[in-house]
Amino acid sequence: MNFIFFLSLTLLIILIPYLISGLSYTVFYPTPISEIKKAIKLINIKKPDKAIDLGSGDGRFLFEISKYCREVEGVEIQPILVLYTKLKVILGKYKNIEVKFKDLWSVNLSEYNLIFIFAIKSRMDKLERKILKEVKKGTKVITYAFKLPNLKYKKYTKNGLYLYEV
Repeated sequence: MNFIFFLSLTLLIILIPYLISGLSYTVFYPTPISEIKKAIKLINIKKPDKAIDLGSGDGRFLFEISKYCREVEGVEIQPILVLYTKLKVILGKYKNIEVKFKDLWSVNLSEYNLIFIFAIKSRMDKLERKILKEVKKGTKVITYAFKLPNLKYKKYTKNGLYLYEV
């Protein structure tokens, strides 16, 4: 009886993030570090910049970009990934990174001047509308793997990084 309870509880803990992600149309597929470094080279980052990663996953973009930005924030819907990233922030003593368990649709983008997105293709249209509605002129947006449907990108790489300036 205890074994069955323990097994059920373990499966539930493991499956909850995937159930949540299924409800929010997200899947965790980490951006390769090599692509993150290419993304950083695409843009002219200034120390006062405030960046956000919409769907920050395990935080790899946050940790790389934090070397160049004043303030970095990640929002993630999968609680296990939020806890993992928060633990890395604490252990690594990163002072300029904040991670929130939050749906990207509830974030007000107006305070950020650098936005990173690795989302599924079917969400790019809605994300583009959100970006155009909320960001200030001059905000840089980097997408990986999928383009925003209507905005014209300024730069791109053959591996699927697109830089936009709104």
